[in-house]
Amino acid sequence: MSTDRLVTSRMPRYAGRVAGPVGWRVAIAGVLLVPAVALGHARLVSPPPRTTTIGKTPPCAGAPRGNSPTVLAAGQMLEVDWVETVDHPGHYELAISLADDQNFVTLLGNIPDRPFPDGAVENDYSTMLQIPSTPCAACTLQLIQFMSDHPPGSQYYYSCTDIQIVAGTTSTTVVGGTTSTTTSTTPPGCDGLAGYAAATCLIAGARTQAPCGAPVPSRFQTAFDAGLARIQVLLDKAVAPGTSAKRAQRWLGAAGRRLTKLQHRTVAATDRGRITGSCPQTLGALLAGLRTALGAMS
Repeated sequence: MSTDRLVTSRMPRYAGRVAGPVGWRVAIAGVLLVPAVALGHARLVSPPPRTTTIGKTPPCAGAPRGNSPTVLAAGQMLEVDWVETVDHPGHYELAISLADDQNFVTLLGNIPDRPFPDGAVENDYSTMLQIPSTPCAACTLQLIQFMSDHPPGSQYYYSCTDIQIVAGTTSTTVVGGTTSTTTSTTPPGCDGLAGYAAATCLIAGARTQAPCGAPVPSRFQTAFDAGLARIQVLLDKAVAPGTSAKRAQRWLGAAGRRLTKLQHRTVAATDRGRITGSCPQTLGALLAGLRTALGAMS
């Protein structure tokens, strides 16, 4: 077998983009010059990562923990988004550490990589995972990219985000001699937080358990939840590492407009009798809390 054949047999799937064995030697030489830390490959988008600079040093590419974790409710479902900017075959894993980047446990493994569409310069990924039921103050969510076209010892990239998991509360009610226990995963103590932490705490609680507690029209609930999810995405963009102050204010402005739409929708649903009882007051208090949190971020 010729040397050219050996080189070709180990080409990554984007081999057709560089023509000829000479071109491949140039391309491979270029790859070997890439440092261990780069802005490419794959990184978390939401929840916001510690840094947009990723690397091959486990567990978090050398990035230290920050002081603005995303606050989540124990047991809630979380949407995780990431982007791949350099095309490699392989797979992804999502793992969590409950204490200071130690003892990571895999939550989702072997998430398949997708080839770049023709002409695309990046691939967007999104998945849902359930947050563990164990509270922790200094948890870490870790994205691992495994590249099957790299040699052993150089197959992984890491991207991490800081999270805090808060416990639910349990209440016991006795009615007519019957005892029932209800567990709520709404994060307690959101009043003690401010800015981004307060907003993420309020949104996590509202999306985990319906704030009204009583049934509301499904169409209204779906739109309300979608509005909260969109606000969270905009806030994540505002605090993402490397975001300029001007761009952060733009994302915060968009979140404020989305919040105003939710407030108008709630008022309209109340006027039409679609939500009744204490529900309008409960939702009003939630949205007012979010407004205060956004104001603290501006």
